[in-house]
Amino acid sequence: MTEGDVVNACLRYLLYKGYWVWRHNTGGFKPKDSSRFIRFGAKGSPDIIGLSPTGTFIGVECKYGKNKPTDEQLHFGEQITSRNGVYIVAYGVEDLERSL
Repeated sequence: MTEGDVVNACLRYLLYKGYWVWRHNTGGFKPKDSSRFIRFGAKGSPDIIGLSPTGTFIGVECKYGKNKPTDEQLHFGEQITSRNGVYIVAYGVEDLERSL
């Protein structure tokens, strides 16, 4: 199992439960024919973002094994919850079941 497997399982579960969610990629790359480095996504943003069936913003940071959220990820989660959104660190679907 990989972290990507956790993301996919969580996406399937949330969609099944009526959430409108999608994978939110962040990172960067340097095109072969350029000296520029291109970044995309906000640093620390969760792997999955979307809306609950009632319209509440949700962010899910997926982790596998002994991996822990970074300080940036935890700060992003605090920003979500301070605005009445839901932020979950999920190591599997079971964490979603307990938290929602």
